[in-house]
Amino acid sequence: MLNLVKNVLNREHPVCTAIVPAAGISSRMGGIDKLFAVVGRRPILAHTLRALQQTSDITHIVIASQPENFDRIRSLAAEHGIDKLYAVVPGGDSRGATVQAALAAVPKDTELVAVHDAARPFATPTLIGFCVRLAARTHAALPCVPVKDTVKTVSGDIVTGTPDRSTLQLAQTPQVFQRHLLEAAYAKAEQEKLAYTDDASVVEAFGMTVHTCRGDYENIKITTPEDLILAEAIWKGRTTCASDTDTMSIG
Repeated sequence: MLNLVKNVLNREHPVCTAIVPAAGISSRMGGIDKLFAVVGRRPILAHTLRALQQTSDITHIVIASQPENFDRIRSLAAEHGIDKLYAVVPGGDSRGATVQAALAAVPKDTELVAVHDAARPFATPTLIGFCVRLAARTHAALPCVPVKDTVKTVSGDIVTGTPDRSTLQLAQTPQVFQRHLLEAAYAKAEQEKLAYTDDASVVEAFGMTVHTCRGDYENIKITTPEDLILAEAIWKGRTTCASDTDTMSIG
């Protein structure tokens, strides 16, 4: 494994494929398919793909989705100039299975994979590129932001603890890994029949260190209908910043 990491570190521009898990059923969206909900004149998935398209460190994009959405996704990609789209493949019945399905479809020369939530439309090319370059140096990287509120652990309706807020951060995507490391970590998780809520947790359980960089509070994940209101506000705020060519990718 160390030799594999060293091979990536020695490459000035390693081949990085973005994996976009898009096989969820939007169960908390009240009947709205969040990937195709329109924010700022474009579907959420279009914003996400445009940010990856405009990131020079990303060479290919693989989307894992429900088969009934294949044609719609390909049409959306064509409409929005996503020529880095390499493949659209069937997802699995869990996030882990979906990521593994996409991993199996990446180009053979892929050295790094950037797993990015399909419903996280406001990651900028600057943030994405920084995560890729950090992973190229360290083998595993993800953006985080410090929590703002006091966090409680709760059992039923009883508070059981108050973690030290200074040690807590919210994990975002893209989470970027050396390809063979992520494949090996998922193989072990599957063998042990373990499930995780994000890819960094899989790599952590494999015994490898994950490095963090500062994320962006605007890099939200659309999960509930209320998030659409916040997303529209973020988009409107960004489109007023005409001098910021990075964030104008969502305009």
